[in-house]
Amino acid sequence: MGLRLSHPLPRLLAEAEGAARPRARAKKGGGALRSLLLLLSGPALVFGFTALTLHLMGRASRPPRTILLVVPEGTRERVARGENPLELPPTLGFVVGDTLVIRNLDSAAHRIGPFIAPPGEERAFKLGRASAGSLLCSLHPSGRLNLLRVEPRGVEMRLTLAPTLYLGLPLGFLALGLQRVIRRLGPEGG
Repeated sequence: MGLRLSHPLPRLLAEAEGAARPRARAKKGGGALRSLLLLLSGPALVFGFTALTLHLMGRASRPPRTILLVVPEGTRERVARGENPLELPPTLGFVVGDTLVIRNLDSAAHRIGPFIAPPGEERAFKLGRASAGSLLCSLHPSGRLNLLRVEPRGVEMRLTLAPTLYLGLPLGFLALGLQRVIRRLGPEGG
């Protein structure tokens, strides 16, 4: 066995040459998949956060119920004198699915917006969709209800669309750009 002497210079040059050459990527498809997942992470996070927020807010709404409004005899005359015999507030609030029952014991028909109760009858009106507006009202001394509000119940997933598109997509592109910058600045260059 002979003693083999080697000079360190060729070894150092070979190492420097290897470091200067760009490294071949082991996984060609893995980088594209990783980039796609990173790009979709922004919209997924914004969608999840928005849906959770809407769910928590919707949970605070109550289940549908029946609201009975009894119109006593002589209501038309009292409203004509400027009284508010039913003590109606200027705003009535409901939840989608509520049923408004108007029991009219008066001698005149009464109206709250599209809901009309003939004299001596009881009418039930199912509130099937969210809405808001100012309505004519024969039960209020002003002749109007400033606002009849029917609130949506539960989570409206359509409300997640705008934040997902306008915040989620840019967030995904930002994450993708940051990943590429960090890769280039990293100690191995990739």
